[in-house]
Amino acid sequence: MLRSPTTTYSSSPNLMCESEQNPTTQRKRKQPNCELMQGIIAIRSDLKSALSEFSRDLDSKLEKINGNIYNTRTDLDSCKTEMRKEINQLRLENSTLKTQTSVLSSEVENLQQSLQFSDAEHSNLKKRFDEITTVSHATNKKNAILLLEEKIDSIDQQARQFNLEISNVPEKNGENLLSLLIGDHWQNS
Repeated sequence: MLRSPTTTYSSSPNLMCESEQNPTTQRKRKQPNCELMQGIIAIRSDLKSALSEFSRDLDSKLEKINGNIYNTRTDLDSCKTEMRKEINQLRLENSTLKTQTSVLSSEVENLQQSLQFSDAEHSNLKKRFDEITTVSHATNKKNAILLLEEKIDSIDQQARQFNLEISNVPEKNGENLLSLLIGDHWQNS
């Protein structure tokens, strides 16, 4: 692209140089007015400075954005690492809890079996106690009966100690023994 010369000449003094670069021939154009040229140059420099300032502004903002993105990535990576650690720790705690739960479950089963065994033993002992109590009551009653029989025998023996036995006397039907021994006299009194 050919640009307007920065010189104040209305035409290019070195024609040979341009023709060597571009083999086509060009017509010389009339150069714009100097005031107009200075205005264009001023606008151009203003645009350049505005664009360079915009570029610098954009670059600084992009750098800030990149820094924020980098910080956010770093924060996310640290959060991710922290979350992984916590997840692994939770998994470990979960497996520990599962192990403890299974141990407690087996202990509860053992306690239930022990309790059932104790209940069975208790009912067996209660049956035996009831049987022994029944036998004891029967034995006590039997002993009481034997004791009463012995008392009756001893009372009978005491009553017979003072009895008199008469032998070889004939016995009649309807005979009153007291009237024969004591007589009628004592019975009427």
